[in-house]
Amino acid sequence: MRPSAKLSPLSHRIRESRILSGALLLTAAGMASRVVGFFYRIFLSRTFGAENIGIYQLISPVMALAYSVSVAGFQTAISRITATTCAAASLSLPPAAGQKGGFTSAGRLRSFTVLAAGMLLSLGFSVCISCFVYLYADRIAVRFLLEERCTPLLKILALSFPVSAIHSCVNGYFYGKKSAAFPAFSQLLEQFVRVGTVLFLCSAFLAEHKSGTPDISIAVTGMVAGEIFSAVLALLYLWFCFQKEANAPASRDKFPMMKKAFSISALFPELFIMAIPLSAGRVIQNFLQSIEAIAIPERLRMFGLDTASALSEYGILTGMSLPFILFPTALTGSIAVMLLPAVSEAQALHQERTIARAVHRSVRYCLLLGFFCLVFFLLFGPALGKFVFHQEKAGSYLQILGFMCPFLYMNSTLASILHGLGKTMQSFFYGVASLLVRLAFVFLCIPAFGIKGYLWALLASQLLLSALQLLPLQKYLKM
Repeated sequence: MRPSAKLSPLSHRIRESRILSGALLLTAAGMASRVVGFFYRIFLSRTFGAENIGIYQLISPVMALAYSVSVAGFQTAISRITATTCAAASLSLPPAAGQKGGFTSAGRLRSFTVLAAGMLLSLGFSVCISCFVYLYADRIAVRFLLEERCTPLLKILALSFPVSAIHSCVNGYFYGKKSAAFPAFSQLLEQFVRVGTVLFLCSAFLAEHKSGTPDISIAVTGMVAGEIFSAVLALLYLWFCFQKEANAPASRDKFPMMKKAFSISALFPELFIMAIPLSAGRVIQNFLQSIEAIAIPERLRMFGLDTASALSEYGILTGMSLPFILFPTALTGSIAVMLLPAVSEAQALHQERTIARAVHRSVRYCLLLGFFCLVFFLLFGPALGKFVFHQEKAGSYLQILGFMCPFLYMNSTLASILHGLGKTMQSFFYGVASLLVRLAFVFLCIPAFGIKGYLWALLASQLLLSALQLLPLQKYLKM
């Protein structure tokens, strides 16, 4: 067994400060984005109505499946390989030598090459999926989503898959470098472009028709516009970074030689080995989530609701109540994103105590945040539902969903730590187990208890997932 790499206290402080500053940047951008998204949700619910929001939410499973196949695994693989490259650089040369373009210059070029290879693979998958969804949108809508009105939405959505692959892979590269400034900045701008596009199109519709309800396809068009903007911005910033590295005095002499050192095609096997299990796991999980999303309105009809009421109930829960519950994940999600490369690097350096410290802090702070949110939603849930969305049901759902907050927020960081440790298959099986519990509640409880059966399903699945994810981390919890 290799001994742990010894880093100076200064190096530890620098690394931890980069993780903290990256998480704070992503949190600030995420919070700002969610504040904008929060008021955007209010605008959507009042402009399009609960039934149209329910139709809009029905295309989410298709979007999630496409992302899982073409993006998720490659983004994580790029981030992890970039992080281990940085760890190898820190072992090979002292910081001063690395800054002068020794191994670090070659390491940076390898990171660029990994990004290029991952992006090519991701683009190939996403273009194929985009063509499939566009050509077979009517069949997917009728046979899979059980709602014909989703057909035009799917055709518009299909245009977003390739551009989403581009900016997600670029973000994965910067996450691996623990550089969160660009992903945070692009995330916020993407939200502004999305909301601005929808506001402009709705204003144009109302100016022409004076009254009536705009088509919900406008919301999907705004989503695609935001994705295109982010992809263009990512490519421009990446080109700037590449040119800056190529023209640096320390790298200029080595650059022609280093171009031959790494082959994009030679990296395909390494990326596949890491990305395919992640993508396959995400596909199966999202497929189960898709079954769940499609089954909920159908089971609500079995409970006694008509089609419009079932879609309205689903729209209130997923479009109004859940965004409130998920709002604090801007913080926990940012921490999770920065934890994955940090844990990968610590594992490469055999620093067990660094990993243990990450586990302890994640559990402690996420539980504190979750209990605070639980009390908040218990006290103010009904008022939020009534005065924000003008839906009393949204408030009662918030009170029940509040009980899953401590476990929901902790689970995202625990999953990231497991991925950083390379325990992707374990994490996958845990996620599948929790989803199967949710599906059991959907099929058995919703016909008997209505939408409350699904609220109980969410709580039970998050409890199970927390217990399962803590099992392989017991060694670090005891340190």
